[in-house]
Amino acid sequence: MTDIAAVILAGGHGERLGGIIKADLLVGGQSLLQRTVHAIGGSVSKCVVATGRAPPVQPHKSLQITCCQDVDDAPPGPVRGLIAAAREFSRGQNAPDYLLSVAVDTPLLPGDLVEVLLREMCSCVDVAMCTFGEQVYPTNALWRLAALNALDMKRQNGKKRNGLRHLFPSSRIERVAFDEQRFGEKYLENPFRNVNTLADIAYFARRFANAQNS
Repeated sequence: MTDIAAVILAGGHGERLGGIIKADLLVGGQSLLQRTVHAIGGSVSKCVVATGRAPPVQPHKSLQITCCQDVDDAPPGPVRGLIAAAREFSRGQNAPDYLLSVAVDTPLLPGDLVEVLLREMCSCVDVAMCTFGEQVYPTNALWRLAALNALDMKRQNGKKRNGLRHLFPSSRIERVAFDEQRFGEKYLENPFRNVNTLADIAYFARRFANAQNS
C-alpha cells in the first residue's frame, strides 16, 4: 500500500491582507486551515503544518497534525517548508513514499486530489504538479520523498530561480490538469483559486454561503 504524508504550506505573511495569518482566516464559518485539513484528511497517513508559528490546529478524527521545525539551509518561502517536512517524515523508520504539499489558502481543494496525482507518478517523474488552464500551482503537488531528500540544498541556493517548480528539471515534472477538458463539468471552477485579497475573501464567503443555501 502506498504511504502518503502531507505538508500544509502556511508560512505566508498575508501582506495583501494587512499581515493576517491566513491559516486562521475564517471563510464560510471555517478557518482556511480547517478546510485544508478536511480536504486531505482521508487521503494521507500523517500531516504537518509548515509555518513560522504554531497555528491553532483543529483535530481531525483520524489524522495526527503537528508543526514541523524550520530549516536554515533551504531557500526561503515554500521550498523551505517543503524540505522541512521532507526531513521530518524521513526521520526513523517507515518513511512515506510520497509527500503531498498543499497551500493553506486554497479552500476549494479537490477531494480526489491525491488519487489523481498518484496516477501520474510514473517511475520517470519526481513530482506531479496541479494546473488549471495555463496556471501551474506548484504548492499543490505530490512529491517523491526520496527525490526531495536527494536534493543538494547548496546547489538550490545557488540557482537564480529557486522556487518549487525549479527544484527538478522539467523532464521530471508531470503537470496534471484539473479542468473541464479532462474532467468535464466537475472542474468548471478553478479548484486552486487562493485567498490573497479582500475581494477573494468576499468571493469565497458568497461561494460557501450559496453552497449552504442550495
